[in-house]
This record gives sequence, structure tokens and C-alpha cells, in this order.
Amino acid sequence: MSEKFNWRDTAELPGAENFIGDYLLFDLGKDNHNLDSYFLVGYDNKPESNTLILFYLNGEDIEKHQSKFFVELDLDFDTAKNIVENTTEHFNFIDNYSFSDMKNYITQQIPEQKKIFVVENNISNEDEFSLFQDDDKGYDASNIHHFKNMDVRFDIESDKKNKAVLKFTRYPYPGESYDGKWYKYEVEGGVDNAKEILKDIIKHFDNVQNFDRNDIDLYLNTKSDIKTNNPHLEIAQKTGYVQGVCESVLAFNNDENRKIMTEATMNFLSKKLLSEMNVTKDMAQKFASPETYKALEKCVFTPKQEQKLEQTQSQGRGM
Repeated sequence: MSEKFNWRDTAELPGAENFIGDYLLFDLGKDNHNLDSYFLVGYDNKPESNTLILFYLNGEDIEKHQSKFFVELDLDFDTAKNIVENTTEHFNFIDNYSFSDMKNYITQQIPEQKKIFVVENNISNEDEFSLFQDDDKGYDASNIHHFKNMDVRFDIESDKKNKAVLKFTRYPYPGESYDGKWYKYEVEGGVDNAKEILKDIIKHFDNVQNFDRNDIDLYLNTKSDIKTNNPHLEIAQKTGYVQGVCESVLAFNNDENRKIMTEATMNFLSKKLLSEMNVTKDMAQKFASPETYKALEKCVFTPKQEQKLEQTQSQGRGM
């Protein structure tokens, strides 16, 4: 590293106290009113983490955790700082350039096998999608949006005209570990429809104070042109279905009904409901809550009643 570059400890920067590393001021030039921007190089709070390069337009963006781009690489700290120094020297002699140009110049200096994560934050409102561009090999784009309580990375991928994949994950702040959990969806109508859905997500959640990834997931699954690829959602849906059926059976087995029906009638109707809703004992034990299942054992899943239930279900399948 050259001594002419004045690197400083990020502990001095408001908003970056938990980021372990150094920062370098970079003058964007006369067209930007000699605005001081910031390159940060360092690590998050995990000892085994990879080196990170972040670029912030100004100090306020650091406090808001709104980087213009973010690069994670499998190279040592000093090599990453050299890459930043090369980048600042290169653009000191160029009058007109974009953040994308800077990001691309940085990534060109990194061997392909050493690139881990490259993201440009370019969505500032529902109409701005300049990062998304098609090429001859298909479509693959990433972006980050800053909601009120978290940052979310969205990816759109497609190699077919009328099909696309929309993915999202929670994007970590500097100094915050990343859990690697992605939500993935197949979108009918291709890339254009995926973009419209993404705009709709941003518009819907931009004014929500407190939500998590599951809320976005549930919102997306209300849309008819989306097919989820999330196994956890299928399990959640089955759990909710079985729990609901079991609760209905228990609600039917109340004291009022037992006053006006015989036990045989109550048991028959309970088994009939479970049979018609295709809920077996194994399903109830697996997907219903422990309390619900224990209550069912007392009125439906006793050895005698269970045998009758199996007969009822067998008769139903034979019809």
C-alpha cells in the first residue's frame, strides 16, 4: 500500500463502529461539488468472515447503512485496500463515471474464483431499476432495498421468455452476520412481471414500521402468478390446515353437542369430518399442536375409535 493514501480506522465513523477495518476518503470531483465519499475495507463481527469493500456516497449514508455497492471477496485485507487505491487513482483522471463503473473496475481486479458476493444498491424508488439489464445469455440481476427496519437483497433470474425466478434474503448491515436464508419463487410472465412484483413489494412494505422476511413471503404467496419453491412454506401450509381441521373436530365435541347427541353420533360425525378432510392420525400427530393432539386422543384416537376411523376412511377411498 502506498503511504500517500490516508487510511483511517472505521471506529471513528458514526454508524460504522462495529465494522472492523479502515476507511479512505474519496473526492468525487467538481461535478459532485467536491463531495467526500467513503471506501470501507474490513470485516464483519465474525472472525472467519471474508474481506468486504463498501462504498458510501457520504457520512449520512454510513449512518443509514446505505452503501452504493458492496463487494465480498476471498482476498486478504491489504490486497483489498490495494484494489481500492488502484480504483481511486483510476477515477481521479476521469470526469464522467457512474457508481456502476467504479464497482465494475473493482470487480475486474478480483480473480473470478475470489469473488463471493457483489451487489449494487440502485433501487431508490418504485420506478428505478437501472441495474436490471438483459443480455444474450439470459437475465441475472441483484439489488438491495432499504426498508425501515431492514435491508433486503432481491435477485431476478431468467433463461426463458415467459418464466423468471424472484429471490430475496435479508441483507446484513456492516458488523452483522448473515444467516444465508433465501426465499425463492417462480414467476409467470417473465422478467417484466417479476420487476412489477418487486415494485409492488417495495411499495407495500416501504411504509411498514416493523416486519420480517416471513411477512414478505406471505405477501408474495397471495399472488396468483407466483409459485413458491420454499419447502418451509409447504410445511407451514400443511400444519395450518391439519391444525384447523383438528380444532374444528374438537370444537364440535363440546358439551352442548354432547347434550343433544349420543356418543356414537358424536364419534361418527367426528370421524366423518377427519375422513372427508383427509386427515389421518399420523398427520394429526405430526402437524397439530401437542395440546390439540392429546385432546383428540381422548375423544377420537382411542384404540376403539381409531379402528372405526380407519374403516371409515377405507370406505371413503373405495367409493
